[in-house]
Amino acid sequence: MRSPLTRELLRPPGESLRVRIDEANEVLSEALFVVALVPSLIIGVFLASAIVSGKAIGSSSIVVGIIIWGCFTVYYMVKIFKLLSERRDLRLGLDGELAVAEELNKLMFNGYHVYHDFPAEKFNIDHILIGVAGVFAVETKTRSKRKADRGKFSAEVTYDGNRLSFPNGYDVNALTQGKDQASWLGKWLTSAVGEKVGVEPIVTLPGWYVKRIKPEGIPVLNPKEIRTYITSKHKAVLSDVMITRIVHQIDQRCRNIEPKEHLV
Repeated sequence: MRSPLTRELLRPPGESLRVRIDEANEVLSEALFVVALVPSLIIGVFLASAIVSGKAIGSSSIVVGIIIWGCFTVYYMVKIFKLLSERRDLRLGLDGELAVAEELNKLMFNGYHVYHDFPAEKFNIDHILIGVAGVFAVETKTRSKRKADRGKFSAEVTYDGNRLSFPNGYDVNALTQGKDQASWLGKWLTSAVGEKVGVEPIVTLPGWYVKRIKPEGIPVLNPKEIRTYITSKHKAVLSDVMITRIVHQIDQRCRNIEPKEHLV
């Protein structure tokens, strides 16, 4: 028996985050195993020492054992809590990318090509859209809300073209990251197809209402707004031939998931 699939699959939304979650789970399991095992090892060492020497375990030895056990426990408990926090953030990010992907995939009905988790140089572009209106690099930023917050204003982020103002802080890195990734993709595509290709950055905030107070800056949108934003662009930027060439380059780079049957 062999798999009927003859080529690699496209990367699904959040593939990089999914891999990191799996890695965090493995490290977390190892840390929990060590925490559970260390007390037994310490007790075993002292009992073996007492049996070999024929002497009772002294109070000083017990104190040393407790100190060793305490140091190990504190170290690994800190590591475990850090891993749990990291995994929670990764899961939040994965949920956000999946939610954004659901909205972006609707653009296929409008003739757009949609790719997810594009592997670049030491980073990934969350989503890429390719169609007559051009090429768009979409950066997803999933930010949690405070449990106590309720109502529209608690889910509102103000955007002045330079920074994002959330109810509990500011963010400028998302804008910089979105612009840098779009710039990199534009240069890469230009080199790959042999003609100038511009890429427009979009930052999307799933679950947040974006209030723009100035016209400057790159687009920052709720995922549900992206389809309308792109389809409202009536000027054709790319020809069918150029779209085909760009899609070929993106597809080749995103099609690197080995069918699981081939891994057995």
